[in-house]
Amino acid sequence: MYSIIKQSIITTAASLVLIIPAMASAQDISTRFKPTLATFVEAAKLDCATLDKGVLEVTDGGIYFTTDFNQDGITDPIIDTRAFSCSSSATLFNGGTGGHYINIFVSNDDNSYKRFEFLAQDSTVLSLGSSPVLLLKHHGTSCNLVGPSACFAAYSWAEGTFNTTNAIIRTQE
Repeated sequence: MYSIIKQSIITTAASLVLIIPAMASAQDISTRFKPTLATFVEAAKLDCATLDKGVLEVTDGGIYFTTDFNQDGITDPIIDTRAFSCSSSATLFNGGTGGHYINIFVSNDDNSYKRFEFLAQDSTVLSLGSSPVLLLKHHGTSCNLVGPSACFAAYSWAEGTFNTTNAIIRTQE
């Protein structure tokens, strides 16, 4: 069932990549993001090439336009590095048990983006009222747990950055 839900999310995200740029009126999201994406992909190509002249492949569905974290009217792109693979390294972009990198580009007033990078095993964006929340699944050691136990963190946007409480809630006795 988890696979079906994940596939549904990927299909929806892929559809949004095609639909949202067409829906944008004042800002063409794909054009605005194109230089940032090109720079990011070029850096990934260089990282891959330095490992025994590896060749980078980017699979479809790795770029999501799902939410506007800073609520400036511009949908902020998310790049999941699982969409990248390097011919000379199986783990360069799709790391081990610690996860892989989730990169979120939050728009600035000058048509640029600030990039935020999170190491996580998986991610999703939820909405609580009008507030978008980034939910990340981390390796258990991030929460002082032993082994691969699931551990989650929720991040909200405030004052120009992502914020979380980093609290461990203990059972009340």
